[in-house]
Amino acid sequence: AALALRLPRPLGRELIAGAITPAVLGGVVAAGIAGASEPEGRVLRLVPRRLQEYMRESRIAWIMYSQFEYVAAGLAVFALAPRGQARRLLRVQRAGPDLKDVPCGPLGSLADVYLPDGASAAASFEEMLIFVPGGAWSHGYKSFYTLTSRRLATELGCAVATVGYGLYPVADGAAQVAQVEEALAWAEAGAPLPPDGEPRRRLLNAGARLSVVGHSAGGQLSAAALLGRSGGEATGAGVASIGSLALLSAPLELRRHVLHEASRGVATVSALSAAFAGDDGATYSVGDEAALVTAPGSDRADGSGRTGPSAPPPRYFDDTQPMARLSPECAVAAGGAAAVKKLPPLVALFHGVEDPVVPVSSTQRFEAALKARADSSWPSVVSEYREGCSHLDYVLELITVSDRTPPLVDFLRTIAFK
Repeated sequence: AALALRLPRPLGRELIAGAITPAVLGGVVAAGIAGASEPEGRVLRLVPRRLQEYMRESRIAWIMYSQFEYVAAGLAVFALAPRGQARRLLRVQRAGPDLKDVPCGPLGSLADVYLPDGASAAASFEEMLIFVPGGAWSHGYKSFYTLTSRRLATELGCAVATVGYGLYPVADGAAQVAQVEEALAWAEAGAPLPPDGEPRRRLLNAGARLSVVGHSAGGQLSAAALLGRSGGEATGAGVASIGSLALLSAPLELRRHVLHEASRGVATVSALSAAFAGDDGATYSVGDEAALVTAPGSDRADGSGRTGPSAPPPRYFDDTQPMARLSPECAVAAGGAAAVKKLPPLVALFHGVEDPVVPVSSTQRFEAALKARADSSWPSVVSEYREGCSHLDYVLELITVSDRTPPLVDFLRTIAFK
């Protein structure tokens, strides 16, 4: 650490973060084994704020965390997979997508494309599902969702394009929204492929139908990308058109999500307040949650029971700042009927009731906001709140269940391409 402090500041922070992150992750594992309800928060409460901020701003730390989650998810999949299926799943993961890293535009968004069983890579399609994965704006890669994407392509019988976007600290929240919007525009243009020595061709036929599915932070980015468009571009007259948007366990009001992260003890290390920082550059500080006046009747995430501010709210909570402007619930509330017209004609909401990462109230409030501002025909809103379900349960089921149809597939079949 002493050597790191003598190096240039960014490099020194990276080295410090790289040194402490394995210890923090080891502590999280130990706390989880010991039965802690919030193992991350339990450990992070022992880590000084400055070190948590070093971790939050470190690419090395987020790469380490991504690999930690990848290994943990892999162990969970192979533990849950039926006997004899683990090897097959490993082969599917290693095989990867049918088309990898397809460029979507100049902003740098990329798509991995999975084709339905038996389809040729030279074929064109009438339907495509655009999957925008989560990762708390800071970790995970589209390749982590190979098993998910492959199963969706198989079960739904359509092409699946899994979107990759820049992660914090390389890209902030506004850049991520712009990259997701770019990927949606690429799909609406027919999903053109790079020439690669051949005449440029499109994956989609004229009139193709698109469904957008976003999980967790990917749901917030998807909805923000559509709501941020001018006019009615979400259903414009491109080669293909977006007919439905499915939001799965998504944080749809980011200021409230800061409160929830504070209650879990992870708000300082989380990328949320930094990726959507205000124009003063300030990020979450302990006590900020007490300064935000929440909606009447909403639960206090800090458990204090206070209903009013004890100090001026931090700048990043202001309605004019990115955290509010890029929160789908705020965009709908501010834009009213004109805002919801930017959404596809069908919006589907899915959330586990027992989700500790993104509380179910996030989706319930967004549903209420949509219905309060929608007219009788646009958009149609459907929802499913699944009892006994957490943040990733249904994703793991999608990968591992083979003797019945996974719940998420049943849900998507009712709304996709309608």
